[in-house]
Amino acid sequence: MKPTIIVLLLGLSLSTMAQSAKLNTFYAKYKHSPNTLSIALPGWLVKLGINLSEDRKEINEYRPLLRGLHNMKVLVMEEKNYASPKEVNALIKDAQKHHFVNLLTVKEGGTRVNVMVREKKTPKEELIKNVLFLVAEEDELVLVTFNGRWRKSLVQKMLEKNEINLVERLDFVAANDESTANAANSADRIGGLVED
Repeated sequence: MKPTIIVLLLGLSLSTMAQSAKLNTFYAKYKHSPNTLSIALPGWLVKLGINLSEDRKEINEYRPLLRGLHNMKVLVMEEKNYASPKEVNALIKDAQKHHFVNLLTVKEGGTRVNVMVREKKTPKEELIKNVLFLVAEEDELVLVTFNGRWRKSLVQKMLEKNEINLVERLDFVAANDESTANAANSADRIGGLVED
């Protein structure tokens, strides 16, 4: 039993190193705030939970993505967002410094939505190693990070079912200066991902 616990703890500690120090600090700072949910799950536990679901058709459809999942972290602040807009901006800028690419940025009123990925190119294929989802509002914040290893072509195939072209979007972002892109243009380029 002790070796199993040691391996699990080691796996969780390694999973936190895959993210930037600022992202880990952000999680640590706010995880004990009132009305806040903070969860760190190893990939095998997420897979186990999903496999217990009754909707087999949907599970089988997304099983290839589940295979690549190493771990995930979730931080949800309800009723009040304890992070200032300045802290959220610093978090996004730090993610960009650590080679995260913005797939989607929406800023409207007091709401900010970011979907970011970090890629790794190998001689054989392009991989997505990390995914970050952030929704920040005045009274709520949701931050979800996935760490794993997914072939970019597999993710693209899964997204095509929803008519989102990840490859074109990543190529576009790589070719253009992101600082000049605004939220409306981002939504248009993704092909209407954001719906009213």
